[in-house]
Amino acid sequence: MEAIQNKTTHKIAGIKNAGWVIVCCFIIAVCIYNFLLGNPANFMNNDPNNHPLPGNFLGTIYKGGIVVPIIQTLLLTVIALSFERYFAIRSAFGKGSLVKFVANIKSALAAGDMKKAQELCDKQGGSVANVVTSTLKKYADVENDSTLSKDQKVLAIQKELEEATALELPMMEQNLPVIGTITTLGT
Repeated sequence: MEAIQNKTTHKIAGIKNAGWVIVCCFIIAVCIYNFLLGNPANFMNNDPNNHPLPGNFLGTIYKGGIVVPIIQTLLLTVIALSFERYFAIRSAFGKGSLVKFVANIKSALAAGDMKKAQELCDKQGGSVANVVTSTLKKYADVENDSTLSKDQKVLAIQKELEEATALELPMMEQNLPVIGTITTLGT
């Protein structure tokens, strides 16, 4: 278990608190509402209390009222968190091609070269490599343990795989409920 925690320190943490993102997006949305959409040049007689100029969509959007910055906040929040999720999940793949990494791991394990498989994991980095590393270490531990039956060894390896995956998943699922809630509200 200690080895897993040491390996997972190389990942990108992402945005821990989406509340601050929402607050920042709200401030940006209010600024857009007041200074861009509410610009007097968008209205007749340069007065935001008048009708918007014909064909001026910015002034027309401004006339939507207080709901406009709220909708803009939701839009900006989803965009910001989507970018954050993209970069966080890309970091989970590691440095190289994930398909090539899995193929190389399979070939190293088929040849029985655990050291090469471990080197590949260290070179790749990311969540997938972290899970493979912890599973390889557990496999090496149980392989040399003659007190365990074959079923117990398989069970121990499966348990290690599940634990390693459970340690990596929260980073990948972070902020997804916020994005899901906002997109549901968007309809």
